[in-house]
Amino acid sequence: MKVIRGFFSGIIGLILFVAIFGLTFSFIIKGIIKNDILSGVVKERIITEYTKKVDPDIKETIEEILNQKEISDLAEDVIDEYIKYSKNKDHKVNKKLVDDIIEFCVKNKDLISKISNEEITEEKLRSQETYDNLTKSINEGFPEVENQIGDVGETVVEIYGIVVSDTTRLIVIGIIIGLILLLMLINWSLIKWMSTVGVSLIINGTLFSSIYVVIMIFKDKILNSLDFEVNLNPTTIIIIGASEIVIGIILLIVKAILSKNNTNEMTY
Repeated sequence: MKVIRGFFSGIIGLILFVAIFGLTFSFIIKGIIKNDILSGVVKERIITEYTKKVDPDIKETIEEILNQKEISDLAEDVIDEYIKYSKNKDHKVNKKLVDDIIEFCVKNKDLISKISNEEITEEKLRSQETYDNLTKSINEGFPEVENQIGDVGETVVEIYGIVVSDTTRLIVIGIIIGLILLLMLINWSLIKWMSTVGVSLIINGTLFSSIYVVIMIFKDKILNSLDFEVNLNPTTIIIIGASEIVIGIILLIVKAILSKNNTNEMTY
């Protein structure tokens, strides 16, 4: 009986490790796309396409706008809207995204006025005409993007959308909780699951932290091999990886203390 219990506990532990890995990967990949890739790609494309024939002052103004954190946030929101469009071709851009873009423009109206060489007022930016034109531009841009990235790009977008979706994360969290409850039943214990989860977290955290170290060691080579600029400083990986290691160690310590006291063991 003990051997069978240990066998099933091992299988559940392996599935638990994979589930935790998948959940961790979901948060890490979204963080990298937003903080490292999007900000660099958006900045490079705009600067490359629109600053070829402008004077240095205008170029500096454009870069000042692009270096703001809101740019990567808005770019991420646009991607989220495109993912919805890729699933449903009748999807129209969310009103909140259009409002957020307009608010960003209002905040930077002086810089935009300098670039356009004409006064851009808050009233003009908040007008219905501006809202309608911006909404139309985004909606018409989705099919153009679809044509440019092709079938392979669409597949990548669909996979990314599934991996980072709240629905997927909730399902994986539900699986993790279910596996923990199953471990409790198999081992007839309220605390033995802590060691399984703790070890899984430590291994996952160590794995992702190692990936971060490798990326930083070969950072220059990676950047030189890319055809586009990225702000490669994937702190999301090390933050999540280190957090998992710490939480895993805490679970092992708590489990050891509870086991020693033997006060919370459930016996039958």
